[in-house]
Amino acid sequence: MSVKLNNEDVTDQVQITYNETMDGFDIDTGITLTEDDTLVVTYRAKVLPEAGDVELMNTAGVSCSNNPEWKYDSVPFIPEKKVPKLAIEKTSDKEVYQVGDTGHYTVTVTQTTEDMTAKQVVIKDALQVEGAKIQVDTIKLYFNDVEITPAKITSDVNGYTIETGKDLTDKDSLKVTYDVYFESGRLNGQTVPNTAKAKAENTETETDREVPLTPVGDGLEAKKEADPAGGTVVKAGDTIQYTITVKNISNQEKTNVLIRDAIPELTTYVEGSGGELFTINEQPYVRFVIPSIAAGEAQQVSFSVTVNEEATEDDVIRNTAQVYEPTAEEVGEDGTIPEEIWNSDKFEDTNTITHPLDDWVITDHEVDVVSPALAIEKTSDKDVYQVGETGHYTVTVTQTKEDLTAKQVVVKDDLQVDGAEMQPDTIKVYFNDTEITPVSVTADAKGYLIDTGMDLTDRDVIKVTYDVVFVSESLMGGTVPNTAKAKADNAYAETDHEVPLTPVVDGLEAKKEADPVSGTVVEAGETIQYTITVKNTSDKEKTNVLVRDAIPENTTYVEGSGGELFTIDEQPYVRFVIPSIAAGEEQNVSFSVTVNEDVDKDEVIKNVAQVYEPTEDEVGVDGTVPEEIWNSDKFHDTNMTLHPLDNWVVTEHEVGVGTPDVSIEKKADATVYSVGETIQYTILVSQNTEGATATNAIVEDKDLTDGVDIDYASIQVDGAAVPEKDEVEMDADTIHMVRTDGGFKVVYPTLSGQSEITFTATITSEDLTGQKIHNTATVITDQTPEKEATVTVKVPKSTLEKVVEKTFHPDGASSKDNDEGTSGPKGAKTGVTSYAGWFALAAAAFGGTGIFLLRRRRKKMK
Repeated sequence: MSVKLNNEDVTDQVQITYNETMDGFDIDTGITLTEDDTLVVTYRAKVLPEAGDVELMNTAGVSCSNNPEWKYDSVPFIPEKKVPKLAIEKTSDKEVYQVGDTGHYTVTVTQTTEDMTAKQVVIKDALQVEGAKIQVDTIKLYFNDVEITPAKITSDVNGYTIETGKDLTDKDSLKVTYDVYFESGRLNGQTVPNTAKAKAENTETETDREVPLTPVGDGLEAKKEADPAGGTVVKAGDTIQYTITVKNISNQEKTNVLIRDAIPELTTYVEGSGGELFTINEQPYVRFVIPSIAAGEAQQVSFSVTVNEEATEDDVIRNTAQVYEPTAEEVGEDGTIPEEIWNSDKFEDTNTITHPLDDWVITDHEVDVVSPALAIEKTSDKDVYQVGETGHYTVTVTQTKEDLTAKQVVVKDDLQVDGAEMQPDTIKVYFNDTEITPVSVTADAKGYLIDTGMDLTDRDVIKVTYDVVFVSESLMGGTVPNTAKAKADNAYAETDHEVPLTPVVDGLEAKKEADPVSGTVVEAGETIQYTITVKNTSDKEKTNVLVRDAIPENTTYVEGSGGELFTIDEQPYVRFVIPSIAAGEEQNVSFSVTVNEDVDKDEVIKNVAQVYEPTEDEVGVDGTVPEEIWNSDKFHDTNMTLHPLDNWVVTEHEVGVGTPDVSIEKKADATVYSVGETIQYTILVSQNTEGATATNAIVEDKDLTDGVDIDYASIQVDGAAVPEKDEVEMDADTIHMVRTDGGFKVVYPTLSGQSEITFTATITSEDLTGQKIHNTATVITDQTPEKEATVTVKVPKSTLEKVVEKTFHPDGASSKDNDEGTSGPKGAKTGVTSYAGWFALAAAAFGGTGIFLLRRRRKKMK
């Protein structure tokens, strides 16, 4: 204590008397104070533990000899109750693990209140998902970094409870270390939550006495409070009143402010305590509309819940409110708020209020679990093969997740038809383009299974090459399907944890979900529950919405799990009628199947639901739906769910087997030529079967009329000259040309599409005047018979004939001009059509004109 007069210490000059309980004192200062003087008494008081945390009042009084009436002033004071407080922290050696990894976890517990001791500390820890397992034999307890034996420990793969038997001062620490094995492929893509707790015999939880406002939208702030205050321990049967405060921090009035609040798990809404109940995806909510909040003002709403009897000491009641101010367009003309707004994701969260059922201090820790993802691709050197031909196949496997490694990759490949034979002795395995010897190869004419023994990072590539011989004539005109697969010890398919709604009919959206989620590997005997959600996105009620779902192959319907069984063409289905879906609302239906015991590990369980809203005319008078509607094709598919029986990634590859089809066309750039003129010839040769290749295709130009000379230097293939050889070479490396008597041959080692041969020939003989000039081209390949095309041109007798012919045929002559078509087997009729009639008609026309002119002239002469 000190006493100061005008900032000068006079403590030694005054007389201080303390009362017996030391909760007050008297000071006889002996000092005369003028109006310019200030006397200040400063002291410290110790708050005793029994004071608790209730409000205290401190009162001081003063009097003087010339004014003996006491003057008092009081100051309220709420002391902070000094109790032991535990703090808990949880860490892991990684934030992201792969399936198959082992995580190393540490839980640290301390006591944070100075000079206090937490008695008999208990630590509890639990994993919240299946597939992650605590390794019980790795659990260790340390006190101040020295390993100790706890008083008692109870543990399994899902969690542990440790009665440490230790007290904690503010200078001590307790640590628990243990390992978690991320075993199941179902963890791929998931977050693994983990809650650790600690408590002591003499600790208390902190409560939320002052809750600040936080932004919840443009110009709005809000906070969520509770009675008892957040953090207070509650028990089954207790009532919690929640109050939501919304403040308008803008300079304009806010109208139709919406509040929704999910009824917390393990609680029941107190009827009539405030708001209106409604549901979103089967979760009960309470909602409020605040009609108006003036600028700078705040409004409150409240409701109450009761803690359910089944709540345990390990539970925590959590609650968060949500706020949204709709636009004017989102409010109905009558001022109502459409359900789709209440159900939307436009609301913003307030703070969260928690009420534990025991005085645990809690920490939540999350890690993500991923797995490598394999990708597989299969190619072949051709799309179409001939019987007897050998196909060269390549299977490529990669790992697509950055910084992850797929362990021990296995590749499998199968042909699906008879008549095509894999050649086991041609199988080769490459790692990053270097040939390797795999751990094992099991192969026959139908397929192979290769244990590569290799791990794949996102920078590596495994390739398998091999040959297939197409041996059987039965393959002609068909396809050879081929399935290649790859898997690794720790690579799993991605799972569909969030499935969006998709349109199925006008005003309806739907989605198909599964438990376990789509993409999860399942086993024989396992149960899959399917849930179909149908949402009414229109502004009117939907009635008699029909849902049908085919029971997947390799599964059996679980009797009584939902819906009614019926069949379509011997395929079992389950069906549902949803009597009514209100505007903006959604309804769920579900059923279950069991995976058959005899299912092959290579199978995938596939399922698609179908939805239809019948018209009034399609529903019977008694409300029943006729079978012809159930059996109709009017239903629309939802998304598909997939459950593989093993963690293979799969690619399908298909090639055709058939004979190439070749055709040939011969053209000239005109239909008539005079002696001395040059004919420009074009030969078009085509292989028309998509993906096929003809080999050793020989195109021969021959039977050119005598008196017409070919300019061999002009011969070009696809616009370029080709080498000339003395004789035809089969299976050559390049296209080449060989001269023949009165013609030539062009030899293609392979022909897959279309090629153009051009050359010129000059008419040198006067004897050809008035004659036709024929020229034939043929094509023959290893796979096809000879086909020919002939083009015919004429040397006219007169200039008039040439003019008329060029007038009617400005594009020249083609073997296509005949009635029989483009090309055909040797001997087919080809050539130009005779236009003698046209010439006669033209001549008659010209002759008639001449007579008319002559007669007119004669009349004038007379």
